[in-house]
Amino acid sequence: MRDLIRYYSREAGVRNLERELANLARKAVKEIVTKKTPKVAITRKNLEKFAGVKKYRFGETEAEDMVGVVTGLAWTEVGGEILTIARNRRVTRPPPLVVLCDISGSMSRYAQILLHFLHAVTNDRDRVSVFLFGTRLSNVTRQLKARDPEVAFQMVAHAVPDWSGGTRIGEAVASFNHLWAKRVLGQGAVVLLITDGLDRDGAHGLAENMDRLHRSCTRLIWLNPLLRWSGFEPKSQGIKAMLPHVDEFRPVHNLASLRSLIDLLSRPAPMKGTQR
Repeated sequence: MRDLIRYYSREAGVRNLERELANLARKAVKEIVTKKTPKVAITRKNLEKFAGVKKYRFGETEAEDMVGVVTGLAWTEVGGEILTIARNRRVTRPPPLVVLCDISGSMSRYAQILLHFLHAVTNDRDRVSVFLFGTRLSNVTRQLKARDPEVAFQMVAHAVPDWSGGTRIGEAVASFNHLWAKRVLGQGAVVLLITDGLDRDGAHGLAENMDRLHRSCTRLIWLNPLLRWSGFEPKSQGIKAMLPHVDEFRPVHNLASLRSLIDLLSRPAPMKGTQR
């Protein structure tokens, strides 16, 4: 079979191979009938007897270039047959997600639902980094990767010393910019900042640090539970300092707002620009 393919069928691919095989079958049947032999074996040694003179010199260089407009495809390995090229579908990975979440006293009523959300995101999505802050910044990404939520929350509780205390948003953002931004904000990272914006330091240095954070990421989304109130107005110094440096300002206070956030994160990130 190999010699039949190499020396008799290259010019027309599979279709001509079928014709050559049919020709061999007819001649073999004729041999059996005329010579009354029970079977015929076609081997490399007697192939020319049944298939005729070899049409091609497999592996030998031609005396002159015979490849042209008509014969070019015929001399390819597939003899001009149309092939379906197998290729992998392009996989679109979501961008890295970085979360800075306020766990100070004013945010304590939302702590449980937010921790469950952060645990789910960390385990279900690739390239997620989570930081909690009150008066200091704590990286809890490793702790939240524990599959069992209760185990994860116990590990987080031991790793974070400033639960339900004061809030130093500017200091926490500055610490992130200095220690972590270059490590986790590559490849189009999106940042979620979860806080009510009530800063104990009176927004000292907050605008500058927010501006640096905004310029370091592809998109900065601020999630504020105070937006649950229809009459919300940005009156505190911290909120006023932060708002000019975010791309989107959204509520986060119940399951509906978290579902809306999940839908947002599952879509391609829009162009950078403030939406409120």
